[in-house]
Amino acid sequence: MVCPISTLQLKGNLCISGSIDKVLKMWDVSESTCKNTLFGHMGPVRCLQFDDNLIVSGSDDHNVKYWELQTGVHINTLEGHTERVCCLQFDDMKLLTGSQDQTVRLWDKLTGEWQLTYQHEHNGSIWCLRFEGNTMVTGSADHTVKVWDLETGKARTTLRGHTASIASLSFHNNTIVSASLDKTLQIWDPRQPKPTAALKSHELAVGCVQFDENKIISGSADETIKIWDMQKRTCVNTLHQDSAVACLHFSGNRLAVGTRNSLKIFDFADFDLDLTSSNPTLDLRASRLAVEK
Repeated sequence: MVCPISTLQLKGNLCISGSIDKVLKMWDVSESTCKNTLFGHMGPVRCLQFDDNLIVSGSDDHNVKYWELQTGVHINTLEGHTERVCCLQFDDMKLLTGSQDQTVRLWDKLTGEWQLTYQHEHNGSIWCLRFEGNTMVTGSADHTVKVWDLETGKARTTLRGHTASIASLSFHNNTIVSASLDKTLQIWDPRQPKPTAALKSHELAVGCVQFDENKIISGSADETIKIWDMQKRTCVNTLHQDSAVACLHFSGNRLAVGTRNSLKIFDFADFDLDLTSSNPTLDLRASRLAVEK
């Protein structure tokens, strides 16, 4: 079953979520309220990112949309992908979008103009991407992670180790953590073709992951969130949820989790690996569709 909440980002007291009911919702975490709902996509919202001024979202309708953060007003639509837009990331100058059409498109973030298409490398849908500097990593339904040079447009390395689709990636400082439908997480040095570690504890597909220098946090269809010690590569905490975990994002001392039924916010205890408890500090209903289910 597809989870109603597909994607989210948390920053300070603002959390923005996208769901299969085709809308984005802007949540005020401090007041536990939804302060705006953004309508415009014609299909489920699969990915989003926001900064101080702009929200960018991608959808099953093949389009990427720009929204003004303060007002929620739709300001631009980027057309070009021929299938679902599965993932995106932007910085000050560029926007990268990955699609079920097996391509990544590079756009000028400021103008929305298409600049380059990365293609003919993956043999399946591109479900996830991350970039840092001149390096991009992509994960695909073809079971591989590819490391790209953004300037040449070519894949430098293919990372093989998973036995099913790559659902999520986190990438920072020459470390990649990939999450897969094969129930595992794998840790990579992008300069080497084989993983440096495999983390096995989830009982079903792992759909989302994020890490920093201390911890890895993963979410799974087995209805759990797992917190891993990044250095020891061991699971130190498991949080049981009410349904499959579709997406997560941590920022500062908070963790946002999207499931089939709700959007939950957890607090970390003094930035430690352990959470204060298994109960969320906030439990926000994601949408009318989620409540009815």
